[in-house]
Amino acid sequence: SLSLTHSATIGQDLNVMGRTTLKQLTVTGSVAIQQDLTVTGNIRTTDITIAGHIITAGERPVIELPQEADELATITLEGNDSAGAITFTTGDEIWEGNMFTVRFTKQYGNVPRVILNASNEHAALSGQYKSAADAESFTITFANKPTANTTYSFDYFVVE
Repeated sequence: SLSLTHSATIGQDLNVMGRTTLKQLTVTGSVAIQQDLTVTGNIRTTDITIAGHIITAGERPVIELPQEADELATITLEGNDSAGAITFTTGDEIWEGNMFTVRFTKQYGNVPRVILNASNEHAALSGQYKSAADAESFTITFANKPTANTTYSFDYFVVE
């Protein structure tokens, strides 16, 4: 065990084979990490360049149909607060206005940007748009009245 109460300068390489706990670390040059990097707090940076894929993770948010929906209408969501797919099938009775609301599992700090993309022809013809959003949820409305017993599919991406 080594304990330093003042500064130390090392003019050669430093190789640590076991765990290291640092209270604060400042790196004035590049950092190369050979395996995974796990950060339990926030990452703050100016730019990010990604040479691979963006993979989102997290719990599935809650998706809700309005009270006007009949018992035959169904909705499913696969994904997380950041990205996913929504499949919405109308029942026999059709309503106008809000079609569904997604409630995030973790509240955003501000109102996020919501990008919703139609994934089938019915969704493309629905005239869907984000009619409401806050740090906790977003609501999608159709400009065109939906058709009974029809499936509408969407992909979404959310970023603050």
